[in-house]
Amino acid sequence: MPENSLMRAYMKKKVQLKLRDVKLTLDVSQSLFSSHHIDTGTRHLLNALNPRKTEAFHKVLDLGCGYGPIGLTMARRYPKSTVHMVDRDALAVEFARENARRNELANVRAYGSLGYEHVEDRDFDLVATNIPGKAGEDVITTMLRGAQRILNPEGEVAVVVVSPLIPLVTALLEEPHVVLLDRVDKSSHSVFRYRFDAGAPPEEDHSAEGLYQREAMNFEVDDLFFTADTALGLPEFDTLSYRTVLVIKVLVDLDVPTPGRMLVLNPGQGHAATAAWLTQRPEAITLIGRDLLALRYSQLNLESNGCDPSRIATTHRIGIPEIEPSEESFDLVLMDLRDDENPDVHAHLVRRAADVTREGGTLLVYGGSTPVTRMLKAVDSDKRLLSRRRKRRKGDSLAIIERR
Repeated sequence: MPENSLMRAYMKKKVQLKLRDVKLTLDVSQSLFSSHHIDTGTRHLLNALNPRKTEAFHKVLDLGCGYGPIGLTMARRYPKSTVHMVDRDALAVEFARENARRNELANVRAYGSLGYEHVEDRDFDLVATNIPGKAGEDVITTMLRGAQRILNPEGEVAVVVVSPLIPLVTALLEEPHVVLLDRVDKSSHSVFRYRFDAGAPPEEDHSAEGLYQREAMNFEVDDLFFTADTALGLPEFDTLSYRTVLVIKVLVDLDVPTPGRMLVLNPGQGHAATAAWLTQRPEAITLIGRDLLALRYSQLNLESNGCDPSRIATTHRIGIPEIEPSEESFDLVLMDLRDDENPDVHAHLVRRAADVTREGGTLLVYGGSTPVTRMLKAVDSDKRLLSRRRKRRKGDSLAIIERR
């Protein structure tokens, strides 16, 4: 569990979820969906799952749980049930866990999963999800059909979608072997409840690479060539951003000893990590990030550019963990300041990066110019760190920082 100071930095406010039969107090983060209040679609879904309208659910999966309103409501309604809450974003998982603790709900398990891929159980009575409005057709299709693999024979799915997605969902649920149990239409959303009949053929298990794959791309910056498989749902799936070009240009010219261990925080598609591998050739690379999809594609792209898988370790979490006594410090740290994280988070992360970087090591910290400027104030107040240079490009900045 990340330290409380980091969770406080992510914390925005508390919101109240009040239904006829459930009251919850939930911590929310600006970096998560619907941080101002419980969104309308979630309320419609929870009302459609009111115990007056449904049978009791003993095992529930909340797919894409966010900070937890759906799964925690079901846990409160059915205290003898087991509720699994999964999300690809580690921040969502941490807030869901914290909100379960805050509301004294012990029948909850929250953990990371990329869709259904890492769900830890089967035979669910209910899969419930608020489908993101920007999810692609392939992802939505897999969310709707893929539940079949983990439901018990009488289990059901409950989804809420925004109006533009209604025709797609309606068409998918008109397919053979799908039984529509209920549909509730509102002004901007629709809720669908359905199950699969006994004759439904087994649903194919889609890997993340196949589901999110955009295309293989070739990139060139300052005579550095690399290839990358890119994923929908991550930035830079078709072109490099000014920020990444800036990072690669610095890496090409970076004059530091060959690093033994390199850390990349928030690796995105893996473009910067791949460029660092090709220019610096570290002996070991650790990828840390909130997004399971980013970690998956970053590792994939490192491997496709010649990095042996045994050199790569990935960690799905929101911050940088402490180094174990048996581990060495990092020689080179690359850290992307996510645009959806606030200055307190960035200050915490750069201080923790200093904790895990060896004396004489180098930190490359990059992001929008304003976040980098604010981050450098934390650097100036930390006697272990010395800002050496700053590069700018089209509204983005990169700071080269020495660990003293």
